[in-house]
Amino acid sequence: GKNKGCMFMNIDVCEGDEFCQGTDFGCDWEATGIGKCNPDPFAGSCKVYKYFTNTICVDENFEAKNLNAKLNALERGGSSSRCFISDFRQQGTNKTKLDNRCYVSVCSSSGKFIYIMVGSYVLICRAPGQKLTAPPGI
Repeated sequence: GKNKGCMFMNIDVCEGDEFCQGTDFGCDWEATGIGKCNPDPFAGSCKVYKYFTNTICVDENFEAKNLNAKLNALERGGSSSRCFISDFRQQGTNKTKLDNRCYVSVCSSSGKFIYIMVGSYVLICRAPGQKLTAPPGI
């Protein structure tokens, strides 16, 4: 709720990036983990993405716990990893309901781009909502 004023404390108005609707999976609002949209005792009637111990992108042991490991989506965890909306998976594997992945990412020095590591490939996000092409084999 940083810089959102006192109206943010009206926890019956569930507007903003911090909150979610429904019961789907998604990235938590800080993009540090994959969670399920659920009620939270600190959010009143609002829901937030609550991540699980095996879906925390910033966990240095993410690869050992990764819920999506069977998809071979070249995910990586660690302090520079963030959650992205993605259905990347190794060719030949079946799609799952969990369309989020953890990838190492860094901002460009200008702050205009995000470089995303998918295995040994670097994808460049140049605009919000941009759809990136999967690397070969994914």
